[in-house]
Amino acid sequence: MENITEKFKKYLEITKEIADIKKSINEKKKITEKLGEEIYKHMVDNEIDSINIAEGEIVLYQRKVPQKFKKENIIETINETIKNPEISEKLTDKIMNNKVCSIESKIRAIVKK
Repeated sequence: MENITEKFKKYLEITKEIADIKKSINEKKKITEKLGEEIYKHMVDNEIDSINIAEGEIVLYQRKVPQKFKKENIIETINETIKNPEISEKLTDKIMNNKVCSIESKIRAIVKK
């Protein structure tokens, strides 16, 4: 069985390896984010829905993204205007049940196995 000093050393060594890997991942994420923005712009500018190459496919897709707001803030804002907490609550409930969604466009890589 390893002594405690060896365990400390191994723990610190693995912790450093994890930190290095995380740093590498963050660097790669930044690169793919920049490349993704350039590819997205190219695809939108040229009205391209998907790109197929030997290594895989990149597709342009959209999804609904609900806009975020807090019920408390809405009630407060409405109540400042109409000065009736009961009506403010009812209006807020109606607003919360009819959230507006926006459309978000992104690209996705489909890697061939």
